[in-house]
Amino acid sequence: MEEKRQRKPHRLFKYDYSDPGAYFVTCVTQNRTLLFGRIEDKAMRLNDAGKAIDSIIREPPHHIVDIEMDEYVVMPNHIHMIVNICHGSLYTSRERQPDIRLTAKKSSISLNAIVQRFKSYSTMIYCSGVRNLGWKRFAKRLWQRDYYDHIVRDENDLNAIREYIICNPSNWPDDPETNV
Repeated sequence: MEEKRQRKPHRLFKYDYSDPGAYFVTCVTQNRTLLFGRIEDKAMRLNDAGKAIDSIIREPPHHIVDIEMDEYVVMPNHIHMIVNICHGSLYTSRERQPDIRLTAKKSSISLNAIVQRFKSYSTMIYCSGVRNLGWKRFAKRLWQRDYYDHIVRDENDLNAIREYIICNPSNWPDDPETNV
């Protein structure tokens, strides 16, 4: 009998992912299917589905609480975003002090719950678009099961990630995993 492949956890051991702070997150469509638009002249051109995903990130629904969005980009088959868990504080991540983790209250929601709610809600919206607007169908799932995350450690790290996100569309032709 074939052994089941064990998923290697990539989360930081014993780290509390509901701690206030900034987190870099990448979610990829199932099978890397190109669903949200295309790259033209090194810029992302969102289709209607991409615009819907963009609006969910820009204005998270009320059931995704205690967060502010920083820089993000919707690409043809994935999204990159900086999620700032802030638990009711009024700062924006661009005004964030490096020691915010020491001063902010603990959040009632973890990064995993935030990403899962985003995926669930965006899948529901996308499925509605497939039924009612003729958007491209996808495999059994809209998103790959897992996602990539990185805990933003300081302002230099935050600025480097912002730069990566901003430059992502212009780097699309050089990405070996793009399905271009």
